[in-house]
Amino acid sequence: MSLVTTLVLATVLVGLALVAIGVAARGARDTARDPDPDPALGDAEADGELGPAHREPSRRFVKERLRILIIDDEPLVGRMIARLMQAHEVITVTSGDAALAALADDDKLDVVLCDLIMPELSGVKLAEAIAERHPHLRSRMIFLAGGAVSPEAKQLIAGPDARWITKPARYAQLASCVAEVVEAARPIVPRAASAAS
Repeated sequence: MSLVTTLVLATVLVGLALVAIGVAARGARDTARDPDPDPALGDAEADGELGPAHREPSRRFVKERLRILIIDDEPLVGRMIARLMQAHEVITVTSGDAALAALADDDKLDVVLCDLIMPELSGVKLAEAIAERHPHLRSRMIFLAGGAVSPEAKQLIAGPDARWITKPARYAQLASCVAEVVEAARPIVPRAASAAS
């Protein structure tokens, strides 16, 4: 076999091998499980760990600057969420007790982002304390769920008015959930009064 024939044959074989690898990779990609079948749910919800399905994010966004309290016992997660919300005034704490101390000093907040699973004072217990001490903030809470949660936490986020996001939070779903909270908290202007103005 001549050198030229050998080179041509080798080139053809390499080309066929690359095509085969490309086809196999594409087939694997097409049949692989979607890592996030629903952007509002995340893996944990898709696996049924968090109970009833959460609705799609509304894709609404808030333009005004808000005051947001972030409560997460993992400092890295708190910093990540704070970075996503950097257009707003953000206060970050790493425990339920620290959150209650911060709220005792100033509870004029637009939104409270609260981790569900925390040592000592869980998100469920913290929500109860906030409802008792700062009732105007209870409807402004958004819960952050990461993986398996307790039965109490499942019951809390199963409520019709509960808002929650699976971690790691994505900007679009976080921003639209924040917008929902802010819009729901705005006072409803009577039709007659709005028509007169």
